[in-house]
Amino acid sequence: MLMAKRSTSRKASKKKTYYPVSKVLALKPIANNKTEFEIRADQELCKANHRLYRQSRVYSCKINVSPTLDPNTNLEVFAIEPTWMAMNAYKRAYATFLDNSKEERSSTDARWNDFRVSADGGDGDQLVGVSKQDIGGNFGSYSEGEYLYSEVHDAAGNRKTFSWCGATSSVLFNIIDEYDLHANTSADPSNPIGAVPYDGLTDDLDAGQSDHLQSDGNNPPYGSSTLENDVLVKIGTLSANPQAQKLSTGYFDAPCGFILIKASQAVPFSSTTNELVTLVVKEGDYKGVHAMSMLE
Repeated sequence: MLMAKRSTSRKASKKKTYYPVSKVLALKPIANNKTEFEIRADQELCKANHRLYRQSRVYSCKINVSPTLDPNTNLEVFAIEPTWMAMNAYKRAYATFLDNSKEERSSTDARWNDFRVSADGGDGDQLVGVSKQDIGGNFGSYSEGEYLYSEVHDAAGNRKTFSWCGATSSVLFNIIDEYDLHANTSADPSNPIGAVPYDGLTDDLDAGQSDHLQSDGNNPPYGSSTLENDVLVKIGTLSANPQAQKLSTGYFDAPCGFILIKASQAVPFSSTTNELVTLVVKEGDYKGVHAMSMLE
């Protein structure tokens, strides 16, 4: 009697690549005793890992606070809301930048050049990464390197940068407002057909139904000529107060790696409180972190 041959094949296990990347970054402020701070996840990843992490990504991040945070201090966490219009505004700004600099880029294209848009038109107060604690319990600072916002120039040589917030001015383009001008929608069709010939003689063509189809669907189900430029969305409020303790936001999407923090009172960071706020970037396949492209 023949015995059934035992299969020796095994399901191949999926190979997982290990990425040597620093994803947990303790933060401290450039300016002390402030109430509003800006975090740039892409810049902090660049400094901590000595690699170029591009801004044009939706980084998956979370913010943690230490239980030693003043229990009377609440930290509200905001990020750019990852909406269709926000992504398209960024793409449009990038296309404008490429078009404005196409002749110059053909002869000059710096190795570390990256398209970057500011959060609010100014640098503001920033939370920056501190180097890992050494064996003696001391923290150091990462080298800043170069981190510049992209510029365009008109025929007269006047310079402008791009921003998510802040009004368009002689030195700044608000990318939401500029995309608003580009994306205005007109009614189509715009003119009703009017009376139908030989009305009532056929069931296939009716004047009332024709007028209905002209007005039902000729405008989109949203503001056709206005985009709200309040692009920030609140992620949550962090607190070390035992009565309402919340020490982590959990992971959320942060387009451009921008995270804004608003404190209920001035936060007195010092050398002994460098780890009050920690930025954590989720593991993924973009140089070791989870960050989907905003330009695809």
